[in-house]
Amino acid sequence: MEEKLAFVYEWENVINKMKYIGSHYGHLNDGYISSSNHFNPIYYETPLSFKRKILFTFYTRIEALKKEKKLLCELDAAKNPNYYNLCNEPGNGWSHHENVELSKIFYQKLSDAKKGKPAYNKGIPMNEDQKYKLSDSWIISGPNIENEIIIKNMSEFCRENNLNPSAMSAVARGRVRHHYGYKCKKLTNIKNINYDYNEWKSKGKPGGVNCGSKNGWSKKVKIEEVIYDCMREASEKTGLSLHIIRKNGDFNV
Repeated sequence: MEEKLAFVYEWENVINKMKYIGSHYGHLNDGYISSSNHFNPIYYETPLSFKRKILFTFYTRIEALKKEKKLLCELDAAKNPNYYNLCNEPGNGWSHHENVELSKIFYQKLSDAKKGKPAYNKGIPMNEDQKYKLSDSWIISGPNIENEIIIKNMSEFCRENNLNPSAMSAVARGRVRHHYGYKCKKLTNIKNINYDYNEWKSKGKPGGVNCGSKNGWSKKVKIEEVIYDCMREASEKTGLSLHIIRKNGDFNV
């Protein structure tokens, strides 16, 4: 996976030539615009009018902040009519995440600034590129799939294959083995949702013997002239659900 970098960037409005300088710690193509409540609405009004240039890259956040401050002061960007920046100080940068008191002040300012104001993108549907950037990757296997495939849109995959997204989510979390023969696992977690994978373990057959030859689940089963050692193996090899195998399999082998 691509490592994170600290970098100083410059947005330029190709129409009026105005610029905005900022810094960020993340991936170069993670969709980040800026942390400015002043600049972001301007950008989103005409995003195609802006082009970004990476000015400097660093390994640490503090190096990027220092370089950003130096550039803003040299240009006096706060008073320069050619820049959108309102201040020559990069603020407290990322430090509000590491300092409890600064964090409270920072998020309170954000809250106060947004009160009574509609979101800049309210009522504007996301385009396909935006949806793609916000979607996670999944690895899928199952009926009619040779080996495994990687997808970016689980909802769309479920619609196309007449599956239940909630059931597929349960499979991905390790709560059930498969959904109609389909198995999946999450490869990324862009939205930072708690999605810990738990290895699936059978709870056995409640209320009866669940091991040995007396257990129907462990008996050999014949499906389309192929004999499998147990229902689990038959399900894994054929992609059929245990319910279908139990109804239609030949256990007299």
